[in-house]
Amino acid sequence: MLESTRMMAKDIGTHRHLAIWMFALTALTMAACSNDTDLPARYHEDLLAQPTDVESTLDSGDLTVTWQMSTTTNVDGFVVSLTDTSGAEETHFVGDASATVYEEASAQLTSGTFYIIRLWAVDDIGFFGPTSTPDTLVVP
Repeated sequence: MLESTRMMAKDIGTHRHLAIWMFALTALTMAACSNDTDLPARYHEDLLAQPTDVESTLDSGDLTVTWQMSTTTNVDGFVVSLTDTSGAEETHFVGDASATVYEEASAQLTSGTFYIIRLWAVDDIGFFGPTSTPDTLVVP
């Protein structure tokens, strides 16, 4: 019984040291870390505008996607997304903030396939704005 009591006292001491060490580590972590972070002002103060009036056409294999923007503040470019019925997505970057058209000559779109066309603005840091309302395109 005396041996059991010594073992319990030793375990309690070990747990006390562990608890003190954990408390010190937590205090150090809390002092070193903070929720006060500076995120890019562009993303939080002026969200990127959403492209509107998206229209896509296919003429003799040439794809054209057009859109409107209420403002191009903080816009660095656009991502144009084509998603087919299998869920495969193909994206293209338009690196012109004032662009309102994407053209692809001899687009390699599959005949008899339905495509969903969406796009969104991107700033110079890589943040995306809201996605446009999708347009649809059926390839004959």
